[in-house]
Amino acid sequence: MREVTAVEFKEAINVLTDLMREQFDTECNSNVKSVNEKLLKIVDNMINLQPMFKQLVHFQSPYATFVDFLKVQRARYMEIINS
Repeated sequence: MREVTAVEFKEAINVLTDLMREQFDTECNSNVKSVNEKLLKIVDNMINLQPMFKQLVHFQSPYATFVDFLKVQRARYMEIINS
């Protein structure tokens, strides 16, 4: 098994960020005004993984940035759905 570099991890996080942004945009632009519980569960699970990355010095910062992004997108989504 080969090691993942910090650059590779950051690139993977960038892909995840793009995918999640696309998913949130799709949900926010749909005519459905009910909460996508499956999406929120996935987001919450990813947010809850953050403590695992605290000990991984080279991966902690990119993951923390990703979690911040998820929190903002989640709040935006809930605001749109509840309006």
